[in-house]
Amino acid sequence: MGLLKKIKKRIYHAYLQKLIYRDNRIEIPKTQRIKLDIVGKHNTVILKNQNIRKSGRINIKIYGDNNTVVIGQNVSLSGTVNIFIGQQHHNYAPTYNVNFSIGANTSIEGMTYCTFNSGTVASIGENCMLAYGITLFDTDAHPVFDLDTHQIINYVRGIHIGNHVWIGANATVLKNCAIADDCIIGWGSVVSGQFKKSHCSIAGNPARVVRENITWDSYAYEYCQNGQIASPRVMSPEQTVDMILSKHVSLCRFGDGEFDIMLKHANLPFQKYEEGLCKKLWDAWNCDGNNLLVATNSFYFDAWNVAHSAWTKHYLHKVRNQLQAIHNPNRQYGAAELSCMYKMGADIDLDNYYAKLRQIWEKQDIVLVHGAHIFDKLQYDIFDNAKSVEHIIVPNLHAFSEYDDILSRLKTFDKTKLFILICGPTATIMAYDLARSGFWALDLGHVAKNYDWFMQKRATNTTEAILDFFSPD
Repeated sequence: MGLLKKIKKRIYHAYLQKLIYRDNRIEIPKTQRIKLDIVGKHNTVILKNQNIRKSGRINIKIYGDNNTVVIGQNVSLSGTVNIFIGQQHHNYAPTYNVNFSIGANTSIEGMTYCTFNSGTVASIGENCMLAYGITLFDTDAHPVFDLDTHQIINYVRGIHIGNHVWIGANATVLKNCAIADDCIIGWGSVVSGQFKKSHCSIAGNPARVVRENITWDSYAYEYCQNGQIASPRVMSPEQTVDMILSKHVSLCRFGDGEFDIMLKHANLPFQKYEEGLCKKLWDAWNCDGNNLLVATNSFYFDAWNVAHSAWTKHYLHKVRNQLQAIHNPNRQYGAAELSCMYKMGADIDLDNYYAKLRQIWEKQDIVLVHGAHIFDKLQYDIFDNAKSVEHIIVPNLHAFSEYDDILSRLKTFDKTKLFILICGPTATIMAYDLARSGFWALDLGHVAKNYDWFMQKRATNTTEAILDFFSPD
């Protein structure tokens, strides 16, 4: 191609891009691996914070008006994703009012979505995993008629793929297909029809349910198969409470924030990174004192289940290998989530659980160490069964900045008192230092507000039950 032709081609391409951005709503990251080819007006293309790897590319072609493509937060692309809506060809009319979306935290190695039908709605849910060679063919391309009635018999409504669905390589999903949450689509399968039952494995051509009552995880096989790499032993929250009650051990909890400081040197919203804090966290993590129980979240190494939030799933994708490396498979850990069981949506009898938890400080002199005002708006006091309560107020933000002064003050108290610490990562290391000095100290962040939420919900449910009982049939 001569130089003049190259210049003309670039000018024409720039003109087309100007038309695309002028006549349509385009919100995409600044990257060279997204190619837009849009002929039409009032179309919307939104891509939110994509993780497009070097081998990843997105090609979007739209022919028609009022179509929408939305790709959610933290979608990871390692191959080519093609999205074709309509086609500029004499055998096809423009396509209108199509909606296609990909949910947050989904990963795709390679996929093509295609429709030539107006008014269709297609969606891929959150936390899905698509291998390579996936085709979502949301069309028959041309109409099919009944000879007697002359009515179209192949209407296209769309495709729905639920949350946490794994689609194997070279699978094809056809028009009007629905796949429920937590399903697996086998390699090379051709899927049509409605699969409304979750937790199923679906495979074949045509695809059918081959197994039920399953789930899946992107966790490496080596972490869960044949014991090749042992996962750590973590007590249940109930077992952790029992151990505190029976042995009066101190407790320091390690969760997302503590590990972010230790592994990534990250700033938290309420605690900036400090080298001294990081070092103390590592000291507490590696301690071997008999009077101190180190706790981690028990769900870090579980298979994926519906109790995991989308945020947790995304977090574990990034850090579970690092967490595996620092946990000792020969050590018994407590459950760090014991203080926030209501928020976790625990499938246990929470009435009995909180009754047992409250036994720890029943008729006990306790010292609450916390930021200002954290109890001000709570309707229910989880510590109202204690013999006495003293409050030590620490900074709501960056409490570690005053750590030495706070610790010195706490060490002046009588060792018969129980310290309950609610101040983020500072509470973790404070429990460690107090335990080494012979005090009984529990890092129980979130416990007061979680109990309050539980009791408010329980009170609401009780009121509703009473009203139902006395209401006329």
